[in-house]
Amino acid sequence: MTIRHCQLKINYFYSETPKAPLNFVVSYQKRKVLQISQNPSGFNHLLTKLHIFEQNIAATWPWAKWKSYKVLVAVSGGADSVALALALRNIAIAAGDAATNLHWVHVNHEARDSATTDQQFVESLAEQLGVVCHSQRFDAKSLDCSQIGLESAMRNQRYGLFEKIAHEVGARFVVTGHHRDDQIETVVQRIFRGTGLAGLRGIPQTRNLTEAVTVVRPLLAISKQEILQYLSDHDQRYCFDETNEDVSFKRNQIRQTILPFLREQFDNDIDQAIFQLSESAADYEEFMIKMIEPLMEKYVQWDDNGFSIGLDWIAATDRFIVRKLLVECWKAKSWPMRDMSKSHWQKVVELCDSDEIHKLEFPGKITAETRDGRLHLRRAHLGSKSQPDA
Repeated sequence: MTIRHCQLKINYFYSETPKAPLNFVVSYQKRKVLQISQNPSGFNHLLTKLHIFEQNIAATWPWAKWKSYKVLVAVSGGADSVALALALRNIAIAAGDAATNLHWVHVNHEARDSATTDQQFVESLAEQLGVVCHSQRFDAKSLDCSQIGLESAMRNQRYGLFEKIAHEVGARFVVTGHHRDDQIETVVQRIFRGTGLAGLRGIPQTRNLTEAVTVVRPLLAISKQEILQYLSDHDQRYCFDETNEDVSFKRNQIRQTILPFLREQFDNDIDQAIFQLSESAADYEEFMIKMIEPLMEKYVQWDDNGFSIGLDWIAATDRFIVRKLLVECWKAKSWPMRDMSKSHWQKVVELCDSDEIHKLEFPGKITAETRDGRLHLRRAHLGSKSQPDA
């Protein structure tokens, strides 16, 4: 692993305690900062003293929304998470807050030779900044990858720890450093997999980890270049994951080869075009969910192991709507989605029309069965729940 050896220098652009109530009046469009209203009696004038990177984060995720809650920041030691953790602390300090509500969490899977160095770096930086850091070591070799790949298993392990630590410290939010370039790579990768319209939305900006904890990704509209510039402006060092250069991984092929080729053959606006596609898909998905939710309440019966839907309703309903309802039910049960292809969803629907086949098995040990006038879906108990793709 390579660590940039620079003198650690943290610059706080503003730290005066405001004497008036904090009012957030930020004008933005598509999660980009356009203008910050000049209101000297509120928090707005403090924002103008912050770095533009921090202003963009404050516009996407206003401090007023998290100032009263504990926030758990996932810090791997890489550029993205270090920049996010530093920016959130600076925003809180600029608002006159001691940033004591910020906690860090670091997961060491021991999957790389440099993993321990990364952990030591994060713990040292947290100590220098006076932030509580919760670190946990896991042995990736001990993970059960019989149903899912190693990357998915480690992701589940990370989010399981996030949930545990959030519960222990009483955190309302878990914040991760996924950024605009991650979003673009995710959309391209899903296109190659043959994703549907919902998959084109990429990484959601927020999602529920539990009923009490929400995952937030404030950097999704911010590019990697902007992140690196912010760290450079602060002379802030960070860790480098050497596996990101290994093009034997599909994700790295997209980053290192496919996207540079597309930019060269077309133009650099290809990034913005893909990002806009993800935003349009997210708008579509939001509309569809609002339409599906009342149908779930009316026609779906739930139990501990799964759910069931009446065959009469399925027969009278457009197949697209049925598939979409099944997807949302899958998500509601936290069942694995990654290995469910379009053909799988189609087979579930076709099962409802079949006079010969009455039971099918699907990825994740999920069984679909038609009996007693209903479609029943059940999942065998696996001991630990699966996490969404992102």
